[in-house]
Amino acid sequence: MNFWSAISPGNWTRLSKDAKEKTDDLRRDILFSQILVVGLIISVIHFFNDLINSNPAAFIIDAIFFILLAVFYILNERGAHRLANFLDLTMLNFLIFLLAAVLDEGIRMSYNFFPLATLSFLVFYKREMLLSILFSVISMVLLIILELSDYRPFGDIMIKEGTERIT
Repeated sequence: MNFWSAISPGNWTRLSKDAKEKTDDLRRDILFSQILVVGLIISVIHFFNDLINSNPAAFIIDAIFFILLAVFYILNERGAHRLANFLDLTMLNFLIFLLAAVLDEGIRMSYNFFPLATLSFLVFYKREMLLSILFSVISMVLLIILELSDYRPFGDIMIKEGTERIT
């Protein structure tokens, strides 16, 4: 396998190779695997960036995030598509909410709720529209909670950049 073939998103999943016909559902499953691979690459980049910048709390979060994404990828590749989608969107909503609540508001972590709400419509099947709507609503409700609490739903807990302590 040459370099260009290895980096082609079509080769990031075996789902496309196993099927004779690509249905809309299969295309969604393939897209979800590709999104997970992109997430894995991003988490590795963040891990090394936080490691270089001596931010141990952050690179532990990055490592946990990488492991969870790898588990969701494996679940999706083995045919547990709905479970992988459900767990991934639940984890992402929780993680974005948590990080937006404890990181400096200037980072704008809460902006990630908008693509997350859109992602729910991309990964669930058309017959699962209620799940798509549910996860989109959850994202927006969490964003509203952050806005109404002035990004401090847990009080004055905040992780400051460049420190290993929570203040």
